[in-house]
Amino acid sequence: MIRYDKAKQFKLASVQSREGVLLMDHYQLRIDEPEGEYKTMYYLDSGQIYQKSTAFLRIMATMPYPWRLLVIFKLIPRGARDFCYDFIASNRYAIFGKYSTCTLPHSDHELRFLNIHNQ
Repeated sequence: MIRYDKAKQFKLASVQSREGVLLMDHYQLRIDEPEGEYKTMYYLDSGQIYQKSTAFLRIMATMPYPWRLLVIFKLIPRGARDFCYDFIASNRYAIFGKYSTCTLPHSDHELRFLNIHNQ
């Protein structure tokens, strides 16, 4: 997401981070997935929390072309979208591959992650 968010409008936080834990507690969200198997995306916008396919599509709506075209999937009922989301999340390495190394952070990546205590 960092690569395609040229406007730098999104701040990221992993659910394991201090910020992620605070947000999950504040919004009373539970993670029903085993440790290290986090598959659900959450998106917070103006105090409203979205998850899974709805979070993904709301984010894509703000991205540049061609990503913005994915909002057409909003026409599919949320239950069916979330089923597909769960399938892709559970099989993401088989579908997209798994890298043997992590992406090295760029100088601006630190600013792209939520830091509640320094804002």
